[in-house]
Amino acid sequence: MNNPYKHCPVYKTGNFTLRLVSEEDANDLLVCYSDPKAQELFNIDGFPIDCKFTTPEEMLKYIKFWLMEYSQERYVRFAVVDKATTKAIGTVEMFGSENGTGILRIDLASDYEKEMFLDELLNVAIEHFYELFNVNCIATKAIGKAVERIQSFKRVGFEPKDWGGKSHYYLRSKNMNRKRYIENNVLCLAETINADNKILYESWNDHETIWGYNWKIPYSFDEYCTNFKNDNNSDRWRWGAVIVRLEDSAVIGRIGLSPGLPDLTITIFNAYRNQQYGTMAFLLGVRYCFEVLKLDKIYAGCFEDNVASRKIIEQCGFKRNPEGDDIEDHIFTGEDRLQLDFMITGSDYNVKKRC
Repeated sequence: MNNPYKHCPVYKTGNFTLRLVSEEDANDLLVCYSDPKAQELFNIDGFPIDCKFTTPEEMLKYIKFWLMEYSQERYVRFAVVDKATTKAIGTVEMFGSENGTGILRIDLASDYEKEMFLDELLNVAIEHFYELFNVNCIATKAIGKAVERIQSFKRVGFEPKDWGGKSHYYLRSKNMNRKRYIENNVLCLAETINADNKILYESWNDHETIWGYNWKIPYSFDEYCTNFKNDNNSDRWRWGAVIVRLEDSAVIGRIGLSPGLPDLTITIFNAYRNQQYGTMAFLLGVRYCFEVLKLDKIYAGCFEDNVASRKIIEQCGFKRNPEGDDIEDHIFTGEDRLQLDFMITGSDYNVKKRC
């Protein structure tokens, strides 16, 4: 296990980079720590001050305090840097304790107090902090008015509990089942864990998958685990999940949303095809994009000769978007192959949902 106080790790999500806070972050972080809406949500339990700052000098003084505490191995204070603006928009603090429970604090500028952003940060904590800080449980806090934060906590498996004589805390055990993003009575879309890497890598090398995507993964297994895995800590995915059949917890496929132009993709593993799982899972993905991620539109595509994929896309309410069509060289024959583009808007989704 790496010691974060000897070498502080850097984590990247779809929208953020998390790295050790620095004195150069003072002006950026002042936006967060002088924001009255953000201040209401700060967890200052055990802090000597209220963390409400009005000048760069005050902010810099406290950053120096954080770094001094870090040098004494009390906690790690990560700066949360918006990759689009390169500005620090908040911080994440984590430390372990002798009783095996770690404390997680998340301070964000109020413009970033949204479920989709909180999900990204919580995914980092769930994926890395149990091992990094040698804890079996993570505790964090959200007061009643922190509605988006509470929803995000619950979705990723934090449960409300009074803790250490304090209220408004949420705890998540290391050994709980994988978190579920969204589900129906047959399937759920759930977090990807390291144990999934092998079956996901094998699926990308499946002949029908290569034909469907017109692409063969160029990575070794080790490179895949580092660069391409279908989770929420990868630059290649805005959101990713495995498709789990509820009756036996079998992982039957994957679904992912690319960054930038939000393009929803899906793979059902060979043994589970032609059983309606693709349509059910894609519908869940569409629902998650609009109802949780709050997107205003999403795209999907398939090649002209992929009749099954087109059927799924159209059954889920997508309409043709010809200006997004593209021609590629067929991966097996080299001939021209037309990729069809489709789009669904939030209003189209709402109409379909009411029908």
